[in-house]
Amino acid sequence: MSRNRVAPLVHGFDYQELCALEICMEWLEQQPRYRALQLETKPSDSTEKDFVLDDIIATSSEGLLLSFQVKHAESPEQNWSLKDLLETPPVRRDGTPRLSLLERWKSSFQYFPFFSL
Repeated sequence: MSRNRVAPLVHGFDYQELCALEICMEWLEQQPRYRALQLETKPSDSTEKDFVLDDIIATSSEGLLLSFQVKHAESPEQNWSLKDLLETPPVRRDGTPRLSLLERWKSSFQYFPFFSL
């Protein structure tokens, strides 16, 4: 039997939805906490490749942008470590280097001053 390559992605989205539901519950319990909440969104002036903090974006009642990047490990026993977040994936087929998760997240911050919900 072959491994279903889509299953981990589906489980990841299920987990992301649970995280979003938790934030919605906080919002309902503490009405003034958030002003807006969006899922799977990005600033209009960004591209898919340069903005990766897109899972959950909330605007606090004070106007602060809060970005939640949800990660789901395929194995429940796996815990994310700093080493995992700093690991650089193999070079692309065309020879272009890839960035670590932390480097990709850092590059997304350029959009936050101009990002409005």
